[in-house]
Amino acid sequence: MLENTNIFKNDKINNMFMRRSLAYTIIVSMLLVNGCMSLMMPRFGPIHVYLNKKVNQSKYKRIAVVPFDVSGYYGGTIDKVSGTALADRYTAVLMGIGYDVIERQRLEIILKEQNLSMTGLIDTKTSQKVGDILGVQGFVFGSVSGKPNAFSVMSKLVDVETGSVVWTLVLDNNIERNGAKELKKTLEKHYADGGK
Repeated sequence: MLENTNIFKNDKINNMFMRRSLAYTIIVSMLLVNGCMSLMMPRFGPIHVYLNKKVNQSKYKRIAVVPFDVSGYYGGTIDKVSGTALADRYTAVLMGIGYDVIERQRLEIILKEQNLSMTGLIDTKTSQKVGDILGVQGFVFGSVSGKPNAFSVMSKLVDVETGSVVWTLVLDNNIERNGAKELKKTLEKHYADGGK
């Protein structure tokens, strides 16, 4: 009878050991999965929005987005960035927050008809002329610099008549959708605080 009691005690000890081992295994597995998932999740950097408080922000309803300058981005052959593709993505997100954005191809057609280039839009006379033809109040210019996982995208809305910067949006290791949301939030706060 004494022998059976020892076997029973050993089974209890074995079961308790197995349950603890299983619990530790589950906990360690969960920690590993959580750690791996956090490595797979993108880590976004800061977003900076700067408003020119000397201009009437509400004036800018219809805008055009110019292809971005990507000459400062060094992404290698796999991670090439296209200035026109980036401009198209900005067109979509700016439309999503309420701007009426002119199609980029329409802008290019007007420039070609006028024997102008995109870089000519920096000149106030040229931007006024093209702005009048398109019926836009501003042009969005942008640039990208850096390399994969360490990049910055700067975009700015420029008034077609004065050449004044209306707002600037700077994304550090972030995406345009997040930047547009922050821009919209900043503009809404600006209007709520009595700004124009």
